[in-house]
Amino acid sequence: MERTQEELLARLKILMGDDGIPVRTKKPRIPAPKSNDEATNQDLVVKHDLAKIAIATEKPRGLSGFEKAIQVVDDVGEVDKNIFHPADHAVVSFKRCQLADIPEGFCSAQEISKFPYKYMEKELEESVSQGFYTQGKFWARKWDLFYIYAPAAISDKPLILFPYPQVLAFFAHISEAVGVDIHLPAKCEGTGLLLKFPDPNVPRPRFLIQISSRIGYDTEKMNVPSAGADLPGDPKMVKGGEAYQAFAKMMEESFKLLKNKNQKGKMKKIDDRVGRQKGWNRQVKRVQRYLGLRPTFDNTVPYAGAVLDKLQMLALNYEESKSHNRYYKPVDALTYDVEKADAHPFDKSVVFISVDVESYELNHALVTEIGISTLDTRDLEGLAPGENAINWMSKIRARHFRIKEYAHLRNEKYVEGCPDKFQFGKSEMISIKYAPKAIADCFRYPFSGNDEAKYAPPKDAEGRPTLRNVVLVGHDAGADIGYLQKMGYDPFNLSNLVEVVDTANMFRILTREGSPRSLGYLCYQLGITGWDLHNAGNDAYYTLKSMICIALRDLKARAEYQALDKSNRDLQHALDLQRRVQEATDVAEQRAMEDALGWSTEGEGSDGGQPAKLVRTASKNSYVSSARPGEWRASK
Repeated sequence: MERTQEELLARLKILMGDDGIPVRTKKPRIPAPKSNDEATNQDLVVKHDLAKIAIATEKPRGLSGFEKAIQVVDDVGEVDKNIFHPADHAVVSFKRCQLADIPEGFCSAQEISKFPYKYMEKELEESVSQGFYTQGKFWARKWDLFYIYAPAAISDKPLILFPYPQVLAFFAHISEAVGVDIHLPAKCEGTGLLLKFPDPNVPRPRFLIQISSRIGYDTEKMNVPSAGADLPGDPKMVKGGEAYQAFAKMMEESFKLLKNKNQKGKMKKIDDRVGRQKGWNRQVKRVQRYLGLRPTFDNTVPYAGAVLDKLQMLALNYEESKSHNRYYKPVDALTYDVEKADAHPFDKSVVFISVDVESYELNHALVTEIGISTLDTRDLEGLAPGENAINWMSKIRARHFRIKEYAHLRNEKYVEGCPDKFQFGKSEMISIKYAPKAIADCFRYPFSGNDEAKYAPPKDAEGRPTLRNVVLVGHDAGADIGYLQKMGYDPFNLSNLVEVVDTANMFRILTREGSPRSLGYLCYQLGITGWDLHNAGNDAYYTLKSMICIALRDLKARAEYQALDKSNRDLQHALDLQRRVQEATDVAEQRAMEDALGWSTEGEGSDGGQPAKLVRTASKNSYVSSARPGEWRASK
């Protein structure tokens, strides 16, 4: 039972004495359990109110006497909020040394206790560590300790673990306090930070004790039963089996992690990469919404369906938990029907504007061509996309500007330029100083259309025109935006710019490839016949066309996957993962073999031979060996 404020003050006075001098008292002794069966979590935990008293009796620097000690007790509520926040999902049903079955998994206690110092940026590290880690704050929480031994070849020491649900609760508490989503690095399973034991044929963690201090943690680490203890429930593993190998690898990664002093760089790279990939995935979904291919729902409106259980709620990151309002809204079933018009509302009623810029290959400061293609989603209303979106393609309006000052410059050395082969209209010759205005005209109504009345902006309730939402599209969009800015037009100054869509990254969602592909490769894979690429007008058109085809192809794959029952989904996911791993392994093996051929001279029976004769290359200041091209180069 929780003690009242008066009871706490009375006990404090007994402990401190009337003159404010602490009375020597014996620390409360935790009775040792008579047997493993009798040892329960409740037998081994210091009562919460006694912990408060212990904190209260520590004299703060600069304070003395009974009255000032009372000030500490008056602040117990605040201390309790920040330090003694009870751990959700406390494990209370396990007995000492009992095998644990927590499907969410476990985290290394040492790694979580050093989490901000090893995995957070400096600014966030300071705020989190000061608020929740330093001066014993981290260990003052109630933590359930578990332990497990790795195979003897890896380590003879036990690995101390926290249950993952408790870690989630701790991170959720920090997230609420600092307003920043705190979570384990993405894809941390398999890196030694998050451990799961789904296979009953491998060892599982055993419950040790619940602690609420660093001293308790250090003490209990020394009291872990030995690895050779004959405890019930230990599986008989066959060394060399798949289950054993997976378990050994996971444990090896865990112990490697403990030895690595700084995981920030590695984990940050993983986190950043996964964050980018998820961002590209979300962008594809948003494009589908803009095109009316995917339903839109409002996360801010509570859903009347099932409420998330506590663990699911904690699994959401901070922003998601706020937007979901602690409720979960299921996504409607996706459908793929290219012969159906207006499958869903066109979200935000956007105008897609695709841009491509060509520059002179020997001096990239000289812009020679600008291509701009436009697709107004109002033109798609009542129109089915058709196979490979053939019906929608007719609604794309394309323009091609050539800079007359540099019209005589033609790319031939690195790419085959074709500035005079615009396939979707007539090229427009403009001066470089007029280029910013020509570009700006394409970003406002009638958006390259001929019918100003048709493409006039909508009006508000008072009859005033409003701005249309614009989505800028590009292939490697950053480079094209940079050219626009250098010419004097910055699209980021547009107040109605919704976002920038990059087809190079969107396509990677379909292929799961690590590197972006060229526009020509996209056209080939998407079944688009691309004529005269490297003409800015043509490239802008094909970029916009590729965006639509990617959105449709992704929707088709998701709808087919969603239509499978759960067992078939899991099987397809496993097979897809196995295929990608095998492909990556084959590529790595081939590269290693090719590298080995180049670095080895075994079998030539050569002592190096005579010095190779140097021959002047096309560059006046470099030489190359005539005997072995590429063997040696030097500057004059």
